[in-house]
Amino acid sequence: MAPSTHSIAPHDEEVITQTQPYTVFRKWEKVYVVALITLTAWFSTLSSFIYYPVITFVARDLRTTMANINLTVTTYMVVSGITPALIGDLADQAGRRLTYVIALVVYFCANIGIAVQNSFVALLLLRMLQSAGISGTFSIAYGVLVDISTSAERGSYVSALSFGEVVRKSGGHIPNPMACLKVLCRKDTFIVVTAGGIIYMSYSCMQASLSTLCVKIYSLGQLEARLIYLPFGFGSIVLTCVSGKILDRDYRITANSHNLPVDKIRGDNLLTFPVKKARLRSAFIAIGIAAITFIGYGWSLHFHAHLSIPLILQFLLGLSVQMCFNINNTLLMDINFRTPATAQAASNIIRCALAAIAVAVLEAVIGQIGIGWTFTLLGFGVLGSGLLYWVDRQWGMKWRTDSGEDNETTEAMDGVDEQEKAYEMVKRENGCAGGAANNGERRDEY
Repeated sequence: MAPSTHSIAPHDEEVITQTQPYTVFRKWEKVYVVALITLTAWFSTLSSFIYYPVITFVARDLRTTMANINLTVTTYMVVSGITPALIGDLADQAGRRLTYVIALVVYFCANIGIAVQNSFVALLLLRMLQSAGISGTFSIAYGVLVDISTSAERGSYVSALSFGEVVRKSGGHIPNPMACLKVLCRKDTFIVVTAGGIIYMSYSCMQASLSTLCVKIYSLGQLEARLIYLPFGFGSIVLTCVSGKILDRDYRITANSHNLPVDKIRGDNLLTFPVKKARLRSAFIAIGIAAITFIGYGWSLHFHAHLSIPLILQFLLGLSVQMCFNINNTLLMDINFRTPATAQAASNIIRCALAAIAVAVLEAVIGQIGIGWTFTLLGFGVLGSGLLYWVDRQWGMKWRTDSGEDNETTEAMDGVDEQEKAYEMVKRENGCAGGAANNGERRDEY
């Protein structure tokens, strides 16, 4: 019987993959996988944003209040924050395919229920079930990206996935939300997650209130209330076409400035590579534009400027906010490359909690201080996230070193000779070439 790759310890796998190709997937296969997981994750975004333009009309049709309909948005976000904590850890431990099947079956059943319901209570419960089914697909997808791409090329794939917005096969595992809390206990991860959560909170407030405010201020009809979401989408599309190249370029520039090689075949050692400087190189420009645009957007609505003004600002927000998301998600995967799906689930806990609280009180805040000042506060919140990124850029690598992660790699390196021999034996028995034995195990997870 051929020896199993599971006889090689996790640390040993890391050593092996540093001398063998990172993945057996060819370029077109990677593109296909990314397209597939992006399509699946796209339903998560669709389920949120297809709902926002018709909030006013749903309240009217169900003969309920706007506060009740806003509650369905809040509860959706709450469940979106909790579910990925279960789904992400399950995907990291039991494999991607099984987790995808469970999530999509739940989502399908919830959608059927929503289509036939006719009461507020049914809508509330089914929206929660819908969120439980689909909200974890982004966490799974980010795990897949780490499986098939090196850090040097990951920026392009993250950009593609973000637009639609690690594996060790083990039997008997159950979801473990505590794994998310363990991830959040790392200082650098907590800062990155919190910074991204603040930006997501501001973004969610803007999206959730867009149709309601514009219908009220500009007397828009149902079709027009849907069309006003297009500028943000167009901005995201434009940004998606270029952000991956920007992230990969930043990575190369940082590597060159530190006289470090870039290895797209076997991958780079992210425990020693200055990945924070690489990923955050363009972040502060995007954050500055986003903050200014949030503030301008709020005051344009406050003074009832021509509808074209807030729509142009929506386009700029699509550019800048999407760039912030891409940077945040890529950095989060790079600093949690062993458990990327769990890290994304941990991120969801923070960002969805912040968004749910903010959306829940948004109407009351606007009523108290007005639209302009509300979005000014959100804009300053985005600037605050930039400060958190700066802190992480300055001290994040030191925190990672102090946490002992580098020591894990050093310990793994002590057994290089024995592990190379073990790997060669596995390769001969299984008839594999290069990194196929190790990475082929990854491939079976999908």
